[in-house]
Amino acid sequence: MDKHGSILPYIVIFIVAVIVGNWLYNKYSQLPSKLTQDTAASIFKYPSAETWIIESKKGLCVFASTNCSLSSNIRFTSKDNWNTVYLYHIRYMSSLGWKTNSQIYTSTPTGVLFTNDLTCQAELTPKRNGILEFNDSKSGQYFFKVTCPA
Repeated sequence: MDKHGSILPYIVIFIVAVIVGNWLYNKYSQLPSKLTQDTAASIFKYPSAETWIIESKKGLCVFASTNCSLSSNIRFTSKDNWNTVYLYHIRYMSSLGWKTNSQIYTSTPTGVLFTNDLTCQAELTPKRNGILEFNDSKSGQYFFKVTCPA
């Protein structure tokens, strides 16, 4: 009869790995820079937004620990379609000194990237449903990703 090994060592190794991973994440994760958080907070709520949520979650900078640039995110919903939201933000952000190279040729782009004099970036897109899913411009859900240098 074959001897089967115990599963107990694998369970112990898994539990230790989870505990060490959690400790490392809590020790080395950080919030986005104050400039990033302040820049995200300075973007005024879209006038027709039903919800407006600013999130600045902790993250890890594995490869660039000294020059880490984490993002603050703004999620909002509106009954307005993407074209209306896009055109409003092109005008509004431009009036605040933000620049973009976005131009409409035949249809509204699927996103727009703004930059300011502090080298911050704010990317506006319809809600992202996942890596392999397309942006749905009819969902009424929109997403700002704000990143400034550390």
